Amino acid sequence: MTRGYQFTLANVQKYNLWNDLISKDSSFTDPYMGGLGQSGTTPTGFFVPKMCCNVRVRLPFNQTANAGNNLSIIDSMTGEEKNNILTGELHEETTIIDTIDLSKTQFLPSAQGVIVDVQITSY
Repeated sequence: MTRGYQFTLANVQKYNLWNDLISKDSSFTDPYMGGLGQSGTTPTGFFVPKMCCNVRVRLPFNQTANAGNNLSIIDSMTGEEKNNILTGELHEETTIIDTIDLSKTQFLPSAQGVIVDVQITSY
């Protein structure tokens, strides 16, 4: 399963990829987090896994808000910066199985209103 998102990071602060962005996205539906149908047992949407095998993060060129800005990608467990990408650049993490925990990745934009494209893939 591959799923894509586009987030606008309104403030210069750390954003947790899972807790602050994906799980709060209006398209997010997880049967274990209340996304159940009227019967209370049937999921109404796609399950979005917290663990994945590939995550791609890009600051798209075609967004004026991204001009001259960058995005720090931080490991929330260690506090260390994994990467610092500029507009148009790509950060990608890949494993053979679903071992990338989306809740352990944070973003820190260099300015308000930075737009980020995120794509996750899981098996």
